[in-house]
Amino acid sequence: KPLPKKGGQYLHVWKDWFNKFSVEEQTFLKLLAGKIWDNGENELLLDDVLQDENLKPYFTSDLLNAPYARMKNLGWITRYVKDMNSYVAFTVEGSLIYLFARKLVDESNIFNLESIQKILSEGTKLQKSGIEEYLCEKAMIGDLQLTTELIDAGEEYLDYCVRPLLYQLKTVGVEETLNKVLEQPTENDWKVLLKLNEKMDELQSKDLQEKFSNSLLELVNLKDFSINTSLLISILPLANAAFKNEFISKIENRNLSNEELEELAFYFTFNGAPEKAVNIYENLLVYDEISNPIKLNKIATGFPARPLLSLRKLTFPLISPVGN
Repeated sequence: KPLPKKGGQYLHVWKDWFNKFSVEEQTFLKLLAGKIWDNGENELLLDDVLQDENLKPYFTSDLLNAPYARMKNLGWITRYVKDMNSYVAFTVEGSLIYLFARKLVDESNIFNLESIQKILSEGTKLQKSGIEEYLCEKAMIGDLQLTTELIDAGEEYLDYCVRPLLYQLKTVGVEETLNKVLEQPTENDWKVLLKLNEKMDELQSKDLQEKFSNSLLELVNLKDFSINTSLLISILPLANAAFKNEFISKIENRNLSNEELEELAFYFTFNGAPEKAVNIYENLLVYDEISNPIKLNKIATGFPARPLLSLRKLTFPLISPVGN
């Protein structure tokens, strides 16, 4: 399906998939997904389904194109036998998770932060995926309220908030998303933005990532925020030259942890300052620490054009720059 010529340049695949069915078929899919949500696993005993007054008519109908028969023929629903029992399930988990999100959107008036935390702490993997998809659905219509509350509720919830933030970036806009997340900045806000930047890097969304980096640095300057050092280092590669010069100077004047120093060294390595990277490694590492091959590889990465013996403050056997 081609991208829209006007408006938002994105496709909502599962929403388009769901809307192509008749109202009766949509009702059946939502009822079956709701039953699976209560069960927690994508597998229902047919006997249990037939005891459900809402679902039973769909499974006992003998009409040729009845919703259950058609969904099964199209391959979206499956029925199978295991251990002498008949079971019903969705064949494509992505469609089921989307239907979970639809269900939760319909119940938004009784769904709050406390209930989300309870599911993320005690629910099944499938239910947790449903919560994440629900937050994505809300984000795509500009509602980040529950996502921002979940970010501040604890670091253990941050991974569930990354995709909703990414969807909001794409559909609503970078500036509006950052303003909502950083309305009252907390350490968890900076941490989730770092995870978001890493996700964009993984997806190679360079244009979006560049806009995100520059918009965030502009907001930091405007509001005089004290941005997390790891996040700052991670967004600088795609920032404009003025921001790079300004913020690198600020970073070098900070009291950095060893981990942050290594991150800064990697930045220097691939952004035109390998000598600075080597200096950091020389001051940071001692012989006992670099006896680990992983750390040796890190050091070798810092100056690929020179032999490893150029590390003047370290004495150890010659090791090739590729870490062999």
